[in-house]
Amino acid sequence: CPDCAGRRFVGPVLDVQLRGKNVTDVLDLTASEAFAFFGDPRSALEHKIRLSLQPLIDVGAGYLKLGQALSTLS
Repeated sequence: CPDCAGRRFVGPVLDVQLRGKNVTDVLDLTASEAFAFFGDPRSALEHKIRLSLQPLIDVGAGYLKLGQALSTLS
């Protein structure tokens, strides 16, 4: 849409960042890239995220983007 320029989010939502990435940047990461990005060993939340991503990587689907639409998968 013209308001978000295809980024799905606008305004204050995009102002929130984690280590230099906003929500759109994170959703554009592949599962493998996200596994590396969420690698802070001190964070219980990041550990849970990595546990969720591990099965994708284990089956060789680490190339899938986090924000990829299900309708694009075959």
